[in-house]
Amino acid sequence: MFAVLTGLTITASGFILCFLPLGLVIAGFIVAARFTDRQATATYQRLPAGDEPGGAH
Repeated sequence: MFAVLTGLTITASGFILCFLPLGLVIAGFIVAARFTDRQATATYQRLPAGDEPGGAH
């Protein structure tokens, strides 16, 4: 299977070897960025002072 791009003949396997890993890296970055953003913007749940170990009773 061949693709012609601006006069150059490039095999489809060349596209797979180049763009498949690139796409996986970009998708992985997007997933990681969304996960860490969700962690960073999560609300902090505080315990009442009496429930903390060593806290005031």
